[in-house]
Amino acid sequence: MSTIERRSNSIMARLLADRPPRQLPLNEELSRYLADGVVERSGCILLKAMKASARDPVLGPNDDETGYEHFVNHIHVDPQDSSDTSQLDLGLTYADRLAQVLQSSGYEGIFRIILSYNMEDRVCTIGFHRVRKGQSWLDDDLEGYRHEGIMVTDCPGLAPTSG
Repeated sequence: MSTIERRSNSIMARLLADRPPRQLPLNEELSRYLADGVVERSGCILLKAMKASARDPVLGPNDDETGYEHFVNHIHVDPQDSSDTSQLDLGLTYADRLAQVLQSSGYEGIFRIILSYNMEDRVCTIGFHRVRKGQSWLDDDLEGYRHEGIMVTDCPGLAPTSG
């Protein structure tokens, strides 16, 4: 099995270096997203909990599957208390558990989880998509994101075993 690879911009590196990471219990909504797992729809991997509200992708000439997946699969983390650091920790916990769900989903390929923490409004957002050649959701230069900490996690999905 391939390993998980992570990279981040300097803002996120500073945020993570300032304190030890901690795993927080997820609220009911975030737990449900993960418990329901993922499903394939029209070649896109979607959170089952989001599938009901997502229609089949109708992609225009400037659209792609990667953008559609990330749009449907992104969530905003609501803080469980008034602490900004707990919101980031909650986002990190969700992203770690999402990686486990994607790795055990039975869908092949590399999945990219993008965690963003906006420094101005203190909002944490997590989304994911399958990595596809010629399609990208995020600029390769993470340092270009000057007002947010960005962490990108690439994790392999596992092909179903036959037998």
